Amino acid sequence: MQPSNGNVSAFIVLKGSPEENKMNGANIHSFLDLGKYDWSIDQMQEAFYKDPLAQRGCLITLTFPTSKDKLSPQHITSVAFLSEAKSEWFKTMTVGDYKKRSED
Repeated sequence: MQPSNGNVSAFIVLKGSPEENKMNGANIHSFLDLGKYDWSIDQMQEAFYKDPLAQRGCLITLTFPTSKDKLSPQHITSVAFLSEAKSEWFKTMTVGDYKKRSED
């Protein structure tokens, strides 16, 4: 069994409410070269995984949890950044302890 494609993610917190940061809650997807692939996300993904540096943009999604959850603290805006990636791209990295960065 092969591992499936995954995501690299980052969780970012900005000062100010979602309204102050002009975050309306809609997800943002980056498909800059999609027209080059006849508007097919599948074709774009295949090309991306064959040669990730050949495209103007990578497959990125930004989502805004605090904009959607009214129980979240309203003095901050959270942003979740997700980019598609293959696990093999990270084989040379070492994993450090939790909350401690590795030298890589």
